[in-house]
Amino acid sequence: MATSDGWEAAFVAMSVAIGIGPDEACVSLDEEAAGRVRGFVDAVASDSREARAKALAAGLARIALAVEKVRLA
Repeated sequence: MATSDGWEAAFVAMSVAIGIGPDEACVSLDEEAAGRVRGFVDAVASDSREARAKALAAGLARIALAVEKVRLA
């Protein structure tokens, strides 16, 4: 499964969650950042519904965990 580490994947995951396509979200990233998140973008744009769901869930879970850590701090 593609990694969902880093702010780039979180950005793409949130973008997809609000209805922006993964490739469209990558337009906002510079080339280096887009390269770091390419595997994640490929998973979120997969033909497999299961692969898309797993990748998106992993990306959004990292955001939720980060928010929870801040809330508890």
